[in-house]
Amino acid sequence: MRTLITAALAAASAALLLAPAAPTPAHAADLDSGLYGECWDAKGSWPCTVQVAVTASERRYGPAHQEGDVYVNCTRQTVERQRSLSGTRPGRADFAAGKAANGTRRPARFTWSEYTDRSLNEQVRPGEASWVEVERASESGTATFTVTDGDGRAQTFTGTFDGPARGLPDRVYQRTGPLTDAERSRCHAARA
Repeated sequence: MRTLITAALAAASAALLLAPAAPTPAHAADLDSGLYGECWDAKGSWPCTVQVAVTASERRYGPAHQEGDVYVNCTRQTVERQRSLSGTRPGRADFAAGKAANGTRRPARFTWSEYTDRSLNEQVRPGEASWVEVERASESGTATFTVTDGDGRAQTFTGTFDGPARGLPDRVYQRTGPLTDAERSRCHAARA
């Protein structure tokens, strides 16, 4: 299913909404089930696990941005190919003032990363260029954070967070359009 997109990209370009692949977490899990990352205070950082109880949040999509390179089909056949896209999405939580438990450091913020890895099936017609654009899903809000250090000691704080959205996948689009003059000349040079 190809649909026309705005003239801002190209007058004759088309877009294909690819089924969004759910992110595969490497250093993070859903906010409600806990996150592994770095706690920070004035002295530096240390690894910690944080349980998050969200009290209020807002989910949104960021502006579309190109991810990966542009594929140019110089052949006379439609090309079907797999494209791998991967990347890291950061998150951050800032804690309100509070007291540290006896013998522990009191974190002021927490950072984590979510690693995403997707495999997409592209179809590129003869004489077309193809690229992928992604609208990242993010979430921000307020929550109660239970921070557990490496020795199993827990502290509870309130604060704000901003990071990858829970349960809301990124929007992934395959964009296609006619070759530019430079791309056409590259195709001709490849055949010479």
